[in-house]
Amino acid sequence: MSVPQVAALMTTYNSSQYVRETIDSVLHQTFDNFEFIIVDDGSTDSTVELIKSYHDSRLNLFCRKENKGVGYSLQQALGFVTAPFIIKVDSDDISHPTRFEKMVSFLLDNPEIASGFFEGAGFPYPRPNTAVLEANSIVDLREKLEVPAGKIIFTTIQK
Repeated sequence: MSVPQVAALMTTYNSSQYVRETIDSVLHQTFDNFEFIIVDDGSTDSTVELIKSYHDSRLNLFCRKENKGVGYSLQQALGFVTAPFIIKVDSDDISHPTRFEKMVSFLLDNPEIASGFFEGAGFPYPRPNTAVLEANSIVDLREKLEVPAGKIIFTTIQK
């Protein structure tokens, strides 16, 4: 099997009310060359059972018994990523069917542009958990975020 081009990264904690719709929106993307990494942060509701009901080879669930918070879970999830691009998915969000396709296409078509909004995963930001970064290139952005070479996290990219 080849390395996926994108990793969809999601953490969950007692997300049973929303997680099915979120997962469906990710699995029905027009861009399908991705791995879907989910780290459950010790849910006590039916979140894990709902996730386990999916039988899609792109979905990889990792469960922790103890709740340690979203930042800890994201750091753990990054260790499972094999793809060069990472798209953060919140467990209560619905992704438009072309979200991944448009984001990847934009980055590939505009390697000199890297301006976006990033959610914190333990990276050094001026404010806790969020940052708006501007960079001259993907390499510059990767250095600012201290993300290993070949991995970029993004939620939205603006021109």
